[in-house]
Formats: sequence, C-alpha cells, structure tokens
Amino acid sequence: MTSHYFLRKATHADIPALSDLHRAALLELAEEHYTARQVEGFLAEFRTVDPDLIADGTYFVIEHEGRIAASGGWTTRMPAYARGVATRPQANHACATMRAIFTAPDHARRGLARRIMSIAEDQAVVLGMAERLELGATLSGLSLYARLGYCPTSATTVRLGNGETFSWINMAKTVWTGSMTDETEALSGYNPRAQGVLQIPEARWFERPRSREAA
Repeated sequence: MTSHYFLRKATHADIPALSDLHRAALLELAEEHYTARQVEGFLAEFRTVDPDLIADGTYFVIEHEGRIAASGGWTTRMPAYARGVATRPQANHACATMRAIFTAPDHARRGLARRIMSIAEDQAVVLGMAERLELGATLSGLSLYARLGYCPTSATTVRLGNGETFSWINMAKTVWTGSMTDETEALSGYNPRAQGVLQIPEARWFERPRSREAA
C-alpha cells in the first residue's frame, strides 16, 4: 500500500492553515527545547508565514487527504524573523534563505521536510542564482540540517515581550550547482536539459511506501 502526498505552491488562502501547522509543529515537535510560553511568545512577535514568499511563488506545501502536512520555501529577501536582529548581516543577493520548514506532528519523520528542502534548495540555486544557502534552525531542527550539509555559523537569542527568551542557530552551506530534482523542474518550469521553457504545472503527486507492519 502507498500513502499519497500532493506537492504544490502555497496560496494566500493557505495562510490560516499554515499558521496552525507552524504553531502545532513548534508546540509538539520542539517541546523538548521550548516551553509552550516560549513558543507563544515567539509566534506573537515573529511571522513564520510570509505572504511575500507566497506572492513570489517560492513557498510550497505538501498535502495529504486535503490537509497540509508540511511546508517550506526559500527567498533572497531578508527573513522577517531576522529583521531587527542586529547580529545578522544585511541581505546578500548571492545568498538565499531557506524559510519556515515545518511538518505537521502526525506526519513527522516521513521525509517531507527533506523533500521540501530539496526543492527549495534547487530552486534557490537555479532560479535565485544563490551560491550560499542560509537558515535559522530551531533547536529541534539542528540534526536534520546538519545531515543536509549545513554548518552552524552563530546563535541568536531574543528577549520576547512576555519575558521569555527564544533561541535559534544560524546555519549555512555553500552549494553545488550541478543537479536539480525532477520536482524542481516541474514546479519551476525550468529544464536545464532542454531548450526553451516548460509550462508550469499546477502540482505534482508523489508517493511514500508505508512501513511494513509487524506480523
């Protein structure tokens, strides 16, 4: 048996569902690192859903049975969470930021965040012409990003309005521009192996084999 997931670009109509997903992911999947009060204080001050990325067409969602199971994207804009943080350098057009990679708790550890990252990275290189990729990793996401080749560059801790603090790790990697996934070609309409520009399809299906149940 297989479980079907549906990959597409996010729309502004997704914003309420995305906000709920991001909140649930932080509260449940990062509970070993952040208290509920830290999460609520962070979300009250920092925007995890950026309408600019949706408008740019660089933010994606993965659906399962009509509900968003994961989301994430990329941008060459200064991330909303970094604006006003004095320790972060100004935006570099040769650098792209991976943004708001979240997975619904009931879909965690199924490779969805890794797939979103693959698509976002490829598009950042091919369409954004990025030579360096950066991200702000929550403490719960460090191991995933380390496996994807990101290295810590600094740590940021902010004091929240409710008296709590919230920390994340800034990470980066220099990218290799020699490959691009089929999903990226389908979503971007760019195919380096063909002349001309492909029509951008509305979405793409992929399947994840389910784990074999114990006898």
